Amino acid sequence: INRRISSLIDELENNKTALVHGDYSPKNILVSSSNVPIILDFEVAHAGNPVFDLGFLLGHLLTKSEYVGTLTAKTKIAQSAYSFFQRYEQSLGRPASPTFTWHVAAISLARVDGVSPVSYLNPEMQSNLRNTCLGILQSEDPPSLTEVFSEL
Repeated sequence: INRRISSLIDELENNKTALVHGDYSPKNILVSSSNVPIILDFEVAHAGNPVFDLGFLLGHLLTKSEYVGTLTAKTKIAQSAYSFFQRYEQSLGRPASPTFTWHVAAISLARVDGVSPVSYLNPEMQSNLRNTCLGILQSEDPPSLTEVFSEL
């Protein structure tokens, strides 16, 4: 797993092509009454690789998917992730980084075992998310987003 994470870090460090928000998660996105998104909290914005923000948001949704209790709620979160990703690629005008799901898994794993773990996952949820993320990171090829969310 060390080599995989090192390769993801190298990808982030060697392909700085955009302004990266750095904390792109639902808590920092408001939607106006006319459905215009308003992005907040740019204190960690930096020049970087846009796959970081993609992985950060989708990793947040993956982590929340482990937290919610019902299949209906998990399905809604997964559908939100797919919808966001489809629009992201449409806006980008090309496919996202082929390794983006590994970034999603790395971010989610960091939310369990990293410096800033989420407080809302109980030990069983932490274990399940950890095992899911490790499986994704150990896969020979990056899985699809559908495969990532179906793991939980």
